[in-house]
Amino acid sequence: MVFDQKFIDSLPSLSDYNSQVVMLCRAPHLEALRMQVEEWFSQVPPERQPDLRGRLQSQRDDQHIGAFYELVLYRFCKGEGWDVQLNPVLSNGLTPDLQIRLLDGNQFLLEVYTLMDNQVYEGQQKTIILEDSNPGIASAKAAGAFTIGLRQNLIDGYQQVGADAYANTIDEVIALVDRQTVA
Repeated sequence: MVFDQKFIDSLPSLSDYNSQVVMLCRAPHLEALRMQVEEWFSQVPPERQPDLRGRLQSQRDDQHIGAFYELVLYRFCKGEGWDVQLNPVLSNGLTPDLQIRLLDGNQFLLEVYTLMDNQVYEGQQKTIILEDSNPGIASAKAAGAFTIGLRQNLIDGYQQVGADAYANTIDEVIALVDRQTVA
């Protein structure tokens, strides 16, 4: 359980401004959503529950909201029948939020960011963007992201320029992300 009565009783009362977790636990109109979160959380592997619970209980919105959407995406992917791992540890020590393997065997990594993450990670290159078009590559680079040019579905003769790295398949993307050390 994430939001037991002891936890709810420890929260401040509702006021004009509240963190998202206070709203979720104290606002009567959000009770059904809170119960849905509890149901989804019960389906998370036990070894991943302590970290996720801690972030869902956080009164820091950047932590709570990120954890909430990790849980939403985890449940969506499981509902699609995909193999999903929460916070897998990659060979370089990085731990993306989700590693997803589709029914056709293709796989990808998913990192959930909230707008508040800019405050937490200011000055650090934490974003990796996958692009296929040159305008998209230029935009991703302008935003300061590590940019991977995916060549898998390009029109014959199209030449990508400006990416930090290039990959021909999603498996190559995963290998690049696995090797990438984000400062």
